[in-house]
Amino acid sequence: PDSVTAAMSDRAGEVILTWDWTWSEANIAEISWSQNENAWESTEEPSKYTIDNLNAALWRVSGLATGVRWYFRIRLIQEDEDGQTAGPYCDPVFVDLSSTPAKPVLTLGLKNLLI
Repeated sequence: PDSVTAAMSDRAGEVILTWDWTWSEANIAEISWSQNENAWESTEEPSKYTIDNLNAALWRVSGLATGVRWYFRIRLIQEDEDGQTAGPYCDPVFVDLSSTPAKPVLTLGLKNLLI
């Protein structure tokens, strides 16, 4: 796919991925992620999740450890009665996942209030 982006969401430990469906015959997207940039070419395989929702070009990956860099790659797959044909992985995109969500939270205590 083209135009793959990864961004920290407003929830801790969650990344939002977006992409363009550039292969019209593809009916599956495989999302994979790892803390190891070379996981796709090593014995340490990345985590993977397959979606077959053709309307989805946005997906949230949650439950990620914070305070580390996460790498993501997506590939499109065509599945038919003859089996699966996988396209190439996109170039890696990454997010430095801080320990706090991207959206700041304001917390007020009683001593901050004027009465």
